[in-house]
Amino acid sequence: MIKGYIESIILSLLVVEDLYGYDIAKKIRNTSKETFEIKEGTMYVVLKRLENNGLLESYWDDSLSGGGRRRYHHINDKGKKYLENSQKEWQFFKSIVDNFLGEVK
Repeated sequence: MIKGYIESIILSLLVVEDLYGYDIAKKIRNTSKETFEIKEGTMYVVLKRLENNGLLESYWDDSLSGGGRRRYHHINDKGKKYLENSQKEWQFFKSIVDNFLGEVK
């Protein structure tokens, strides 16, 4: 079920701040209390798909000492709209499931 929402999970992190790949993976792991971990290969495929679909933009940061470079990802307005719709969809599905599994009596 979570796999269908990986795009939305990543975009929800990018609403807060621009991030590079390793940071995204680390925040997903930490936020889920280490119960969900995205594989590096999967994450980069998803990031590329989000960029190709016009939901985020990427840029290189060359300011690291030692000549390292990081590719940061930034959510744009189209990505924010996608995320908003995804949140509404999630709430709808969650409310249906809650009707069946909400409270154990």
